Amino acid sequence: MYLTHRLYICYSYFDSRNVRELKYLKTGPRRGLTVMNDTQLTLREVLGPLTDFFTKLLSKDGPQWLVAFKRFLRKENPWAEKASVLLLETIGTIKVGAIDRFFGGGAFTARSTEVKFAWIAQSFKQRFHKKLEEPQREVELRVSRLKKRSLDESIREELGDKAETTLATIWVLLRRQPNGGKEGMLLANGFANIFYVRDADRDFTAVRIVWSADGWRLHAFLVGSLTDGWDEDGRVFSRA
Repeated sequence: MYLTHRLYICYSYFDSRNVRELKYLKTGPRRGLTVMNDTQLTLREVLGPLTDFFTKLLSKDGPQWLVAFKRFLRKENPWAEKASVLLLETIGTIKVGAIDRFFGGGAFTARSTEVKFAWIAQSFKQRFHKKLEEPQREVELRVSRLKKRSLDESIREELGDKAETTLATIWVLLRRQPNGGKEGMLLANGFANIFYVRDADRDFTAVRIVWSADGWRLHAFLVGSLTDGWDEDGRVFSRA
């Protein structure tokens, strides 16, 4: 679901016709303003900062604002400088050539003759089988090793705006190692290969690719939903 659509829903929620337990002040300095419950906060006061916040989320600095907001909800200093303990160790880079338009449902299937798939999780199918990606230029990927168990939020914070890759990029790398093996950058030893990709609804999704004895296994998780995080020695792919 697009963020702008969610913003519309948020506005609808705060609309005085839809919110329950709203009070209308008839006297005092805030006369004529709708007040939410017993907070004495008016809709005018709330919607102003809310609009500003969503505008920032929609900007190019949106990921940084989201990280700061999550810190605020945890009652941490949103702009505190964190200790420079890196989670990722760069082990190399790899180039992926230009790719034409790419349709996820046509490639990622158990019947594929190009890549040996052992299992494609239903979560992956739901998020990516209807996704159509526009042509992309040649891209250089950074390949990193997780130095410790880590959450999506911490990994993305370290990667910044380089975190996002594409479904087509994943397909190219799998085609280079259709039967596992060690000739490519994808781990084929049971540890996770991790990519961050927008799904068909534009939601930021973590893709886990693992090699097993009978082929590649694909899973997809909404970013942040893995409360236990990713294991140490997993491999993270991002833009260089």
